Amino acid sequence: MAAWLSIGLALLVVVFLIARPSLLVASVPAYLVGALVAGLTDGVRLPKRIAGTVRPGWTLRAWSRRPIAGMAAAIVLLILLLPARTLGMNALMAMIGVGTLLFALALTTVDDAIVRFMTIAGHGSRRILVHHAKGMMAFLVIAVPGCWAWSGPVAGGVVFAIGTAVMLLMTLRILA
Repeated sequence: MAAWLSIGLALLVVVFLIARPSLLVASVPAYLVGALVAGLTDGVRLPKRIAGTVRPGWTLRAWSRRPIAGMAAAIVLLILLLPARTLGMNALMAMIGVGTLLFALALTTVDDAIVRFMTIAGHGSRRILVHHAKGMMAFLVIAVPGCWAWSGPVAGGVVFAIGTAVMLLMTLRILA
């Protein structure tokens, strides 16, 4: 566990040394406090009646396919861009790209059991794709025009390109 913590801390330091070294004062202690809280809550368990009825992670994955999750992710991305306007254009585009990629990967999770069940139940590929892509489509509908209006057409293009690429990857995972 300490090795993984050290790798994560080293990556954090390298990224902030490249992006903005002055933020190391806040980011390293925040990372260490987060690791401490994770370590302290590791032993906390759910009561047996709750733990036996819920599959871990299933509700979060199911929620990420809903349009409201995509809307919330797009709003969070746009809020993150508020302080980012003080950065240079390259840093702003990198922040938009990384944020979009992280949200897109979270919104395009594919549950193989659901895909298998929908296939057996007679649903076509298009219906399965639409079922899994609702959250991502809602994200793109809000994030592309929002980034376009806030940061220019290049930002909107970056969000659209990354979103389209991740949707293509999701399509390939479903069809596989």
